[in-house]
Amino acid sequence: MREWIIRQWTDIKGNFKFWLLLLFGTAAMTGMAALTHGLQLWQQVCLIALLGILFCWALAATILPQVYKPYSNPGVIDPARQLALRERIFTICREMGEYALERGVRPDEERLWEQFRNDSKEFHAHYQAEIQSWDDKIGAGYWLQFKDRACNLRHELVLNGVPDGILDKALSDLDREPKKGYAESLRTLIERLRYAASRLP
Repeated sequence: MREWIIRQWTDIKGNFKFWLLLLFGTAAMTGMAALTHGLQLWQQVCLIALLGILFCWALAATILPQVYKPYSNPGVIDPARQLALRERIFTICREMGEYALERGVRPDEERLWEQFRNDSKEFHAHYQAEIQSWDDKIGAGYWLQFKDRACNLRHELVLNGVPDGILDKALSDLDREPKKGYAESLRTLIERLRYAASRLP
């Protein structure tokens, strides 16, 4: 039954909308004629102009507040927004911590050098396959999943009066090409974000 009703509505909805608009249009024209009946031409023009201005004002008052949201003063702290910011920081910290655990420990460069120190070609091949690959993957994962979110959170913290030079340095280090110390910068970022979240008012 429900499908039949939906099918019928699909078949007639175009015509129904047309007749509905025609009905409203006719009613509006009849109402306008009743309002202007017996008035002189200049009075009819003034009345129509006044109604048009009122309609445009009502339309603008309805639509413009939705399009142009009032600017919110960053100095005014909204407790709900503060709570949301703290939750978002803890969420990204948890996700980055899980990501670092999944990547594991960076392969030991010194052990690799000791193993292949007499064969530079072999060392280079293993370095590319093990160490460089690890660096590239941890960097690519951070850039794709976390970089933009972490930078945006840092800006929000500054707007909320919580700047942090160590946090900024960690973000700057993570923007560079991944190498030895990259995982430490990621851990520093996690620690400093958590610390910054705890300092929110």
